Amino acid sequence: ASQVFLQLKVADDAPLGRAALRMQVDAGEVELLNAITVTPPLPAITGLSPTTVLAGAGVTTLTVQGRNFTNQSEVLVNAAALPTTWVSAAELRASLPSQVATGALTVQVRTPDAQTAGAYLTSGTTSLQVQAPVPPLLTIEPTPVALPPDGRPRELVLRLSKADYRDNTINLSVSDSSKASVSPASILIPAGQTSVKFTVTPGT
Repeated sequence: ASQVFLQLKVADDAPLGRAALRMQVDAGEVELLNAITVTPPLPAITGLSPTTVLAGAGVTTLTVQGRNFTNQSEVLVNAAALPTTWVSAAELRASLPSQVATGALTVQVRTPDAQTAGAYLTSGTTSLQVQAPVPPLLTIEPTPVALPPDGRPRELVLRLSKADYRDNTINLSVSDSSKASVSPASILIPAGQTSVKFTVTPGT
């Protein structure tokens, strides 16, 4: 006689703030003033892309999927706000600066609280991993290199096993300069490319 359990459903257009609760009991109607506080729905994260970034790889665009996002929502990484673009109520995009250290970053979304100046509605957290880059392998084509002593230059190819996110400078030399020479002595494979040519000239 002193307790009752209720299920409440809040309409999408319900006014924010305090609301009264009215109940019909045997003795009549009971009204409880300010019994319920209607608040905006919290932002929530349901997905993150990418979930892993490489240390030193430059600025990365993070796509955050979820719900209850507004055009004032911001993506936070380790509590620091990132430049954020609102795509829809279910998607945000943010620019993550290049990361120096490896480890796990904490990602959240916050939206200004229309009820309280200076306050925010903040989502739960999700994790973003920063991994150390695995350098590509370097090979020479063709292998093995066998050149007759005719003094004629031949083109060979330096090839990376995968495209790198940064430039790679390779220094070339021949252990016995009386038998062959190489040109150029230093060669660059730009970021995003996998191969470059160089010249070996055998002796005579």
